[in-house]
Amino acid sequence: TQVTFVSKRGTNHFHGLFYWDFRNDGLNANSWINNNFGLRKSKLIENSVGISAGGPILKNKLFFFGTYAMRKIPGSYLATNNFFTKAAQAGNFTYGSNNVNLLTIAHNSGLNIPDTVNSVVSNEFSAINSAISSGHVGSTSDPNLKTLAWNHSSSETDYYPVARIDYDMSQKARMYLSWMMSQYNQPGTTAPTFPGSGFANQQAGNQTKNFTGTFGFSYIFSPSLINQLKVGYLYDATKYAYNAAPLYTS
Repeated sequence: TQVTFVSKRGTNHFHGLFYWDFRNDGLNANSWINNNFGLRKSKLIENSVGISAGGPILKNKLFFFGTYAMRKIPGSYLATNNFFTKAAQAGNFTYGSNNVNLLTIAHNSGLNIPDTVNSVVSNEFSAINSAISSGHVGSTSDPNLKTLAWNHSSSETDYYPVARIDYDMSQKARMYLSWMMSQYNQPGTTAPTFPGSGFANQQAGNQTKNFTGTFGFSYIFSPSLINQLKVGYLYDATKYAYNAAPLYTS
């Protein structure tokens, strides 16, 4: 696939525009899975704002054009994770109609394992239990597990500035220089393991920034013969930020 686009250019008259597009979740229906967990529909507020202007610097010779657009979406999406029930956290597991304590079985099997949960795992369970209040709990097909669901905030901000200069050297020779940038920021792309302040340092985010610079020159030799020269430069800076925190925090 080849995509070709040409930016606007200035003329001998000053022109400009301003636009603002707004949308929200007012008329959106809730999803089935949100209703199943008793969660409200995901928040959606989108604002797209843009402004542009163009005109002459030297009449009939030198022209400018510029535009700036921005989009902000302070949205969210449904995140889920499974966790052990209180009974399973204490070592009591259910298999069909049987209830057993795995810690006791391991201890009595001569494995030199204590019959109580060690302090490291206990702290992990404590952090998970503290996070449960920040979401909604649902059942699973496994009696030893439950599911925690929560709406994870995932805001997005995009920027699109453009600048262009055109110079008409003569009726036959023209040149231009353009610069375009696109930037995408979404700090909450990937939700943490569980909600709440204890796991906030585990979320991941994306940031993309692209620059495109172009120089063009065209010369008309005759009505049937035209030469065009285009030179471009593209710079791409993409970051995926992840805080390498432990799986659970104590």
